[in-house]
Amino acid sequence: MSVRTWILLGIAVVSSALMPHAMADEKCKHQAEVNDDPAARQLLKAAHELRHVWRNFPGFAARLTFTEDEKTLQGEVIVTLQEVRVTLPDSGAEKKVTEMLRSLVAHRSPVPFEQSAGKYPIAFGDADDHPMGRLVRLGDPFRSAYRIKDGHIRQVIRHLGDTTMIITVLEETKTDEGWLPKHFTVAWWSKDGTLQRVETFTDRYVKVGNFWLPAERRVLTASKGGLTVTILRLDEHRLLNAERAVR
Repeated sequence: MSVRTWILLGIAVVSSALMPHAMADEKCKHQAEVNDDPAARQLLKAAHELRHVWRNFPGFAARLTFTEDEKTLQGEVIVTLQEVRVTLPDSGAEKKVTEMLRSLVAHRSPVPFEQSAGKYPIAFGDADDHPMGRLVRLGDPFRSAYRIKDGHIRQVIRHLGDTTMIITVLEETKTDEGWLPKHFTVAWWSKDGTLQRVETFTDRYVKVGNFWLPAERRVLTASKGGLTVTILRLDEHRLLNAERAVR
């Protein structure tokens, strides 16, 4: 999976051994600036645990329809927590759909807090009246920050080199076991403050057995190159191993 995809997930997976020396040095410096605060840690952990995740997930197969602007393709997909296999008549479209589904799957993966954001120092940022909630800083390689309101993560801020990415969650879907993002935006900014592009996501889900599975993702991307509309639809979902679907 690409580094960009993992950053979108809110999961820092780059180890010091794999980072360039300059990034590793920056990581150590930033961690030293973030002194762990138990109250901030508990707030972020509680928000992390509100996510709907797939436990004892058997995987699923589905029919897919992929549309990018005027071009529409149909194919099949098989998804597990370990693998995404996409079959489409176009290799470029296959790659795009695979990345989209990997991101969706990783968000549903039941990764413990202690193995993701909880690995790093966590502290409150300066108090303010921001409409997206209280600022919480993370001492990770991406100088991440979160805004938490009403117990939910409303915004994620990350830095990758000279680029800053801000995810803003506008609406969620409530399930019988946690919450799923429904509407959110991802804005990419250059070091000088120039807005590079904005991606607007709309997700829809369907419950199959005990699992809420992706049914549709719409992405509107606005940039200097214009507006692109991408739609991924999944239907005819089938759990791969029904007997494992009982939690």
